[in-house]
Amino acid sequence: CEKALDESSQNITMGKKGAKDLTADQLGAPIKSSGYFASCGLPDSSKAEICATVHKGKPVGVSVRVTPQSNKTAACIDRATRRLSFPVSENTDQVKQTFD
Repeated sequence: CEKALDESSQNITMGKKGAKDLTADQLGAPIKSSGYFASCGLPDSSKAEICATVHKGKPVGVSVRVTPQSNKTAACIDRATRRLSFPVSENTDQVKQTFD
């Protein structure tokens, strides 16, 4: 997630109005609910931290941390997040969500 944001390029043209920025609520709407990864089997006693870098409505980088560690669950949540559609913006944005 962080690497994708670092590697993204954003062009700014002086004198030209840029793309409208999305609000955090707009950008984060697709990952606000755990329903999209319910089939991944995250136990109630676990915590998931999700970070997605999004460009033009598509995730270009995703990081998932599950505590206690479960690579299988984290990989499932990663795949589910990459299948989501986000609001479209010309900017590269980052959104983070934690589920306790």
